[in-house]
Amino acid sequence: MILIVMFSMHVGIEAGFHQPVIGLDYNLNSGVLVKAFIGKEDLRHNVYLNLALSGAYYQGKNPGYSFGNYGLTLLIKKSHWRVAPFVEFGGDYISRELNKNKEWGIGFNYAFGFSINFNYEALNIYPAFYYDGLTDFKAQAGNLGIKLGIGYEL
Repeated sequence: MILIVMFSMHVGIEAGFHQPVIGLDYNLNSGVLVKAFIGKEDLRHNVYLNLALSGAYYQGKNPGYSFGNYGLTLLIKKSHWRVAPFVEFGGDYISRELNKNKEWGIGFNYAFGFSINFNYEALNIYPAFYYDGLTDFKAQAGNLGIKLGIGYEL
């Protein structure tokens, strides 16, 4: 049974760019996103369920300022559609630094958007366009993003 579950999973990586639009727009330039995921297709609801480990890094307009968030998220994406909507949510470790001063905290992240899927046998290549939000339930920040992902069905 474990072999059946293991062989029906998929893995992949994503990389992309974020452009701050809410909350971070006065301090940061665009950011870089890197994500690795493992997932399974839920055939009952025709969705992919992905568990992802991600990181995003932003360099500030001031050269001594940087902002980063690293987290674990759950992504739900419609399977087998050419243009597939998705929603993603999870927790983040957030850190920012100004010269030698550092602060960190925990936040909640979410994203929603759509991807355009190109499938070839077990390989899935997709660009995605989305809104990515980050909140500590007191303040909120958000980015518009574009990413390219590559997934492989095991």
